[in-house]
Amino acid sequence: MKTELDPATYLPCQRESLYLLLYSIILYSEEIEKRCEVVLSAFVQKRCRKLPDFVLRALRTWTLLIEEHGIRAMRRIPGYHDEPLKGVRTGQRSSRLGRAYRVIYEQEESGENVVILVVEVNKHEY
Repeated sequence: MKTELDPATYLPCQRESLYLLLYSIILYSEEIEKRCEVVLSAFVQKRCRKLPDFVLRALRTWTLLIEEHGIRAMRRIPGYHDEPLKGVRTGQRSSRLGRAYRVIYEQEESGENVVILVVEVNKHEY
């Protein structure tokens, strides 16, 4: 018998809300000082048509988490493995969306808002 908080008993959209609720309980020790907005580049919007459903759900959850709780809250979740990139991609950051997929983004501050520009979602090669 499955318990009430088992994510498998929820519909996909309900699961995302449940995960956000759990993340917010864990992370809500600090308030957001700046409003965050996530913007997908044209390349990413086009590529989203070819991505698997679980990656699109993970990207949607990642986006909602940032817009609801801020970029710092997302960086504190160890499962995302958020890290700055080096070399040609200096100034960009990477977060895991799953075991193989990564989201690559840039952070731009404009006044009171923080704009997160998603540059690429790709399958990471090990």
